[in-house]
Amino acid sequence: MTNELFVPDFKLDSSSTKDKIISILSNESQLKTKKIHFLLKKQYGLGVTYQAVHKLIKQLVKQGVLKEENHSYSINEEWIKELRVFIDKLLVKERDESPKPVQISKTTIQYDVKTIHEMEKIYLQERENFFKEVKRFDEKDRIICVHAPHLYFSLMSPSTEYNHMERLVKTKTTQYALVRGDTLVDKWIQTFYHAKKEQPFKVKIGATCSSINERCIYPDKMIELFYTDKFWNFYNNLYEEVQNYQDINITKIMEKLYKLKDEPIKIMIHKDPEIVSLARDETLTQFKELDMQDKKYYKINISPETFLNRKLISFIFNNDADLWDMCIPFLWDYSYIVGLNEFLKSKNIKTILDAACGTGFPSIELKKIGWDITCSDGSEIMLRRFAKNLEKENLTLPYHHVNWLDLDKKLDKKFDVVFIRGNSLIYVDSWDNNNISKNTLEHIKKTLKNIYQLLNSGGFFYVDITHEKEFDRDKYPIIEDFGDKIFNGMTLKSVWELTHDYKKKIRTWKSIFILGKDNEKVEVSHYSYLLRHKELIKLLKEAGFKKVEKTNIKGENNYAVFVAYK
Repeated sequence: MTNELFVPDFKLDSSSTKDKIISILSNESQLKTKKIHFLLKKQYGLGVTYQAVHKLIKQLVKQGVLKEENHSYSINEEWIKELRVFIDKLLVKERDESPKPVQISKTTIQYDVKTIHEMEKIYLQERENFFKEVKRFDEKDRIICVHAPHLYFSLMSPSTEYNHMERLVKTKTTQYALVRGDTLVDKWIQTFYHAKKEQPFKVKIGATCSSINERCIYPDKMIELFYTDKFWNFYNNLYEEVQNYQDINITKIMEKLYKLKDEPIKIMIHKDPEIVSLARDETLTQFKELDMQDKKYYKINISPETFLNRKLISFIFNNDADLWDMCIPFLWDYSYIVGLNEFLKSKNIKTILDAACGTGFPSIELKKIGWDITCSDGSEIMLRRFAKNLEKENLTLPYHHVNWLDLDKKLDKKFDVVFIRGNSLIYVDSWDNNNISKNTLEHIKKTLKNIYQLLNSGGFFYVDITHEKEFDRDKYPIIEDFGDKIFNGMTLKSVWELTHDYKKKIRTWKSIFILGKDNEKVEVSHYSYLLRHKELIKLLKEAGFKKVEKTNIKGENNYAVFVAYK
């Protein structure tokens, strides 16, 4: 007899009486109809009659699902075997339809997939393979490195990622992720991974890495994911459209992401030890550099609970671009743009070089007014934020990544005025590594000479430095309270502590941000050369400037402005 294939449904709210009979017999065999009828009433509350139960049992026997012995019933083992064969066929079919690897070389295989779901299966399976084999790697080699334009697994399945971090701890593995994006969504994801103390998952956003592919580097292999331009444009727009943390809707983001169908994804898995080693070393080198720039002197006093509650995460500092963007609204408002514009008009100049453009203030505002302005900065992190701010304003203007010491080599155009503002000059060596060099004074001199060379005849250099009110105080630190501002929908209070070490000629600027109702603190310290006004004037004249004037600019209330004429 060929059994009729019957697949039961064991969900209590939707299963039929037949399904419930099978469920009962799966727990206890050789039951008579009377006992089965009793259990249907007791376990499931069914009001079915004895005759109806007897009829259903006979049907199941006829279908080959049950077998009868001495008026008692049990599940037919042959039916179970056929059901198993049926399920195995389905599984084989699913495996057959899964993407097949293609051997590209002895050390490289390639998958071509069409959906994010297919990509995830391969990606997560490789991650699972690592943990299964982790004991064959020395503890010092248990490192996973990731490069990505954006991360999103924590959005898709936070519980899975939390378990992943737990496995990192248990296996003494550290994971480093370099993320090119620095949108609010990227920051939210970073706080997810950094919320737990002593966590082994390190994320750096706004980092230098590819904008067109993702990498995951294990001790013995590197996985590369290549997406189409359409995919990346969609992906970037999806993250960048979120302007406030309160607007993050994870479900909406994932729904949009999964609607991107039929966009091919190429997966390359490299097992060449040299390639794997180079990629890993590149990642770790960047983390060491970033540690010097950020972690060495950033003190973040925010509890994991605060991160998890998502109350203050919009204020976490990831790099100097974040810090400077936070400071700008406390230091200047639009009255400064008005005052600077009036000053520039009074000088009858046309072309401007902002040689310390930072994240774009005030250059972007000056461009919107109509000034011919070129920008440069020595910080790649600052310039990446500058480029994003330009894009938001739908503006274009030339900008260059160049150190002041190389200005004369990199720029072949002369200008009517050059800016180094925002008290930037005194950080000639220390902004990136926060360490005063023994050559700092010589580098300031070299910078001023380069600025002189870039000016047209009759042009001038606009530079501001530490205000005179800071010098020669009886007591330090000086406390400056800038009050409260609303930033990204949250209350932010800014307090500065300023200290002068006259013996070592070091100025310490500690910026303290107090966040929200819970008064959580973020403290950031920077060190710079302590440059007095008389010394600046002397250095400017030594560089060739014929006249130096201290100037008042409407809206500039924090720094002393000097104008040096060629």
